[in-house]
Amino acid sequence: MSFLQLKVLHIPLGGTTATELTGIKRVNVRMGSEAKSNTSDIIIKNVVGGALDSAGNFRFKEKDTIKIYAKVIDDGIDIDTSSTTHLLTIANIIEFSGRFGQNPMEWTIKCADRTYLLLNRLFANAYKETDTNNTAPEIVRDVVRQTSKVTNHLTDEGFIEADGVKYAISAEFTSLGGGIQNTRQNASAFPNINIARTFKPIYEWLRDLSSIENTNSETELDPADSTALVQKRAMRFLVDENNKFFWFYPDDTPDLFLEEGKSKGELYRSTANTVGAKVSSVELSKEQFDSVNMIIFSAGKDINGAGILDYVFDDTQPIKQLKMTYRAFPTIVKTLLKQDYEVRPASSRKNTGGTPNEPEFPLDSLYPFVPAWGGTSVGSDAAYNSSLRSKARDYGKNKVRELITNIGGIRWRGRMTTEGAKFNPGDLIFYTSSSFSLTDQDLRITDVIHNFSDDSWTTSLTVEEDENEINKGGA
Repeated sequence: MSFLQLKVLHIPLGGTTATELTGIKRVNVRMGSEAKSNTSDIIIKNVVGGALDSAGNFRFKEKDTIKIYAKVIDDGIDIDTSSTTHLLTIANIIEFSGRFGQNPMEWTIKCADRTYLLLNRLFANAYKETDTNNTAPEIVRDVVRQTSKVTNHLTDEGFIEADGVKYAISAEFTSLGGGIQNTRQNASAFPNINIARTFKPIYEWLRDLSSIENTNSETELDPADSTALVQKRAMRFLVDENNKFFWFYPDDTPDLFLEEGKSKGELYRSTANTVGAKVSSVELSKEQFDSVNMIIFSAGKDINGAGILDYVFDDTQPIKQLKMTYRAFPTIVKTLLKQDYEVRPASSRKNTGGTPNEPEFPLDSLYPFVPAWGGTSVGSDAAYNSSLRSKARDYGKNKVRELITNIGGIRWRGRMTTEGAKFNPGDLIFYTSSSFSLTDQDLRITDVIHNFSDDSWTTSLTVEEDENEINKGGA
């Protein structure tokens, strides 16, 4: 026979002693990836051992720590609160409210973990590509550390120390035992990047740093170059129940399996063929994701150093409002100039002759001629530069049209309800179902909600299909 054991511990601000609470009626715990905060609600009776301490005084204060543990006991072993195996969250009280009219009175205690502290803060900084150690994972670690630094704490409870500084959230590279991936999918290093934001939410910082534009090099991103993309999806991020920050690539390796009809529809883990939880319902629908109908792009700089910007708007996309994004293709111009340098090398150029990366105009005596990239004859430096800009725009527009067609698309999204069990946002499920005509369909957990009431525990999982990996030109 199995039964639910729920333990809720309360640690006063500035204290170290944890008290197990009684008189709990309901608990709700919400965890998610890339969420702005993970929150918990506790409904507790106004009795000694519950909302009242041994002296009959209301025990809770803002910023007190709450730890929530849960386990379905079928092995006769109680929850060990010195371990994190059955820990669902470590959170801090942010507000509370009472409701009189019942006997006894009830309190609602609202808590948030340290994503609330981190992701809703504003941060301003400028990171330059020319500086050392300015790759996306290094900037991610710095942003998280800068904004979760603990300066005035009354207790060391739950704080993480690195380099002699205490942080509310642990942010470290996977190579050093942390959760921030600091090598790419092909084991190469991330490129140095430029990024600057003025008092933007940390969520926006992390979202932008996770994009393929900031995890691939300029050469890898440029459709005019044959080098393949390394990071073909955006990185994902989350803070786990131990307040450890994770930044990871959503690869196709499953963490969980669910097969309709097999063992009454039970989720089991890939590392061991053991049941994680029985699934009571699955709701899925095909939905439109992340599509754009306008892309502003840069094709590089002309010979005078002026940027070449243009855009493509596609009104055939199934989007009711304007959705745009930005792409940089800095080597388009370099590729075109490389073609012309093969015909008119440095010896046929002004000044020092330059290179396709730092070009010079052809000698005046060579005009008129048709540039190697095609078009009409040019008779001056201004016409040569204008032809280059026009060709670069055309080249960029063709690539952007391909990209618009392939960004986003229709993917699976839905919800699974299971018996109570601990799941991790970010886990990948392979789902096989004859009802949905799916075989090993990837569905990634984005949100986990635990509900406890009347000695029952149910878990709701929000899932969605991963975005397609993007290749050159968006294909």
